[in-house]
Amino acid sequence: CDRILFFGKGIKQLSYSRAELRLSDHRPVSSTFLVEVEVFNRRRLERVLSVTNAGVYTEDGFAEDIDNDRYPVSLVQGSSLSKMHNGVS
Repeated sequence: CDRILFFGKGIKQLSYSRAELRLSDHRPVSSTFLVEVEVFNRRRLERVLSVTNAGVYTEDGFAEDIDNDRYPVSLVQGSSLSKMHNGVS
């Protein structure tokens, strides 16, 4: 059984076909999908992130600025924003 596996929200299989070639026990398959995607403007996102001012309070109650080089902001799973610490969210 030759097949195309897919999973996720915003994806719908519209067609599936296979070639009736007998050169192998695997047959070439093809499929057409309708996919919903989210588009964002990278320049606008970078501009918004560059002017964002965040701070944290320590156990002593003092505010500290977040160092964007040490804790870079990055995109995770499409358009979700997350603060990352040493590459781990």
